[in-house]
Amino acid sequence: MIENIINESILGLDFGLKKIGIAIKRGKTLSIECLGNFKNSGDVIKKIIELVKKEGVNKIVIGRPLGLGGMDTKIGKNIDDFIKGLSSSIPKGITLITVNENGTTKEAIFRLNQASLDVNKKKDTYSAAIIIERYIRDNV
Repeated sequence: MIENIINESILGLDFGLKKIGIAIKRGKTLSIECLGNFKNSGDVIKKIIELVKKEGVNKIVIGRPLGLGGMDTKIGKNIDDFIKGLSSSIPKGITLITVNENGTTKEAIFRLNQASLDVNKKKDTYSAAIIIERYIRDNV
C-alpha cells in the first residue's frame, strides 16, 4: 500500500467559505508542498481543475469535519455542494475522497507559530497539507 501512495499525486483541499487552502504531494515522494489559497468564488472549480491537469493529480482529498459522534457540522452542506460541483467537473480517472479534518486549523496554527510563520496567510494551505498527511496516515 505504501508504494501506491508514494506514486500517487495527491491534491489536498481545505474548504472554507472565503478561501480554499491548497497543498500537493507529487508522485514518487512523500513530501507535501503548500501551494497557497484560492479565493472561494466564481471560477474556483475551474482553477482547481486546471491545477489538477497541470500537476498530473490522480487523487483529490478534501477535508470534511465531523462533529461529535460522527454528526454533521454546520459547514458540511457547503462542502457537500462543493464536492458535487467538483466531482462533475474532474477528468475521468481522478479519485475524490474526504478525510475528517477536525482540528487541522488548530494544528496548522500551532505549527506555523512554532516556525514563526504568518498564521493568517498560511493556515489554510497548511491545513490542506495536514489533510494529505491524515489521508496517508490512515491508508498506510
